Amino acid sequence: MFDIKEVIMLFTVFLFILFLSVVLVSISLFTIYKLGDERDDKIKDKASRYTLTIFMAYLVINIVSNWISIKIGNEIGKSNHFIDLVILSVLFLVNVVKFRRKYS
Repeated sequence: MFDIKEVIMLFTVFLFILFLSVVLVSISLFTIYKLGDERDDKIKDKASRYTLTIFMAYLVINIVSNWISIKIGNEIGKSNHFIDLVILSVLFLVNVVKFRRKYS
């Protein structure tokens, strides 16, 4: 079975990843500007469009790779929604920062 040290180590890694993802999601949510300024609306609009486009491309690649692995290797496709959430948060944060610098 598992050694107690391995269980503690895995739990610590899980908590660290969970904390990191909560920080990333919080930062991405707090960088959303308040309504009112035209530039802020333009930044949110551009960042949302680019993030959606990139994330949809990532999901299509993920779906196709899962489909190929199922057809070739008779394996069950694996998709991790936790990683998808972290990727989406990071993409949105990067795009908001990029467009904030461009339009500020």
